[in-house]
Amino acid sequence: MIRTLSVKFFLFLILVSCREKEMETKELSDILPSSEREYITTTSDELSDAEDSSNYFKQKFLAHGILIDDIERLESDAFPDRFNPKFSDRFKIRLDQDSIIYEKWTYSDSSSLLSAFYNWLDCFGEDCISIKPGEERKLVNMPIQLFVNDTTLILVSGDMNNDRWMKYHASLGYEMNWNYVLEQTNFGKTKWSRYIKGERVSLEPIKASDDEDSK
Repeated sequence: MIRTLSVKFFLFLILVSCREKEMETKELSDILPSSEREYITTTSDELSDAEDSSNYFKQKFLAHGILIDDIERLESDAFPDRFNPKFSDRFKIRLDQDSIIYEKWTYSDSSSLLSAFYNWLDCFGEDCISIKPGEERKLVNMPIQLFVNDTTLILVSGDMNNDRWMKYHASLGYEMNWNYVLEQTNFGKTKWSRYIKGERVSLEPIKASDDEDSK
């Protein structure tokens, strides 16, 4: 009998405790804000705003030694965009009173990159010129640098300072493991090289035919 009373008394204490907690919860709900939050948050749409995006990348260039004066994001697609890159960043930047185009495409794997790269070489630039790795010829009417590793294509157009961009990419963490580096001066022909164990090696030059070189 005593044991039965003890159990009932224990259950009574639990019931009273639960009611007290419920009362506390209700009182707190009257004090705290409702579930409709009033916190200020930054959405992904706001971060992708054109002005915010340009400012972000401008600071990124500045932080890694490219002292640009202005930057404008290019919205139109280029040839490598046809091959579904994971990321594509294309800018027109003003640097030392020159206009430079900086374009970077990142692919999911080396197969996707090679597909984009070799198809691009079959039809490069506005004149759709075909070129092979190692081939010496004039591709476009401006200086260019093209960097290619396993997953990234980078094209810099309009800048004569080649060392500037090699140092910039090294500061971003790109190791000296470029599979291809193509360079063409303003009035010169393409020069090809690659990096083997961190050492730059020139590709064996291939002469373009007279008909191709005259295009």
